[in-house]
Amino acid sequence: MSTKLPTRESFGLYLIHQDKGNQMTVTNKTELTQVVLNSLTSVPMTLVEISKEVFLNSGLSPSDDLFYTYQYDMRWSLMNLHKAGLVIRLKDGNRSLYSLSV
Repeated sequence: MSTKLPTRESFGLYLIHQDKGNQMTVTNKTELTQVVLNSLTSVPMTLVEISKEVFLNSGLSPSDDLFYTYQYDMRWSLMNLHKAGLVIRLKDGNRSLYSLSV
């Protein structure tokens, strides 16, 4: 019996419309999860690198509540994506590295 890995579509995540070039305006945690997934590559990235990519591509501003919680929410998103099999978590000493699994 083979186990089929979930895809972006089966996890309910799709590439979404982006404004201002590669930047989009994130208004909720579901959209933040999409930006996290879109920011990842097959090359392992640290949380700091992912956080920079998410911030640059999210369109968050201080007037948004998510601006103040996005790093915490980003970690939850990474954990949920890892549980769904879309993200691989590697250890490099004390650091965690994340990359796309497919």
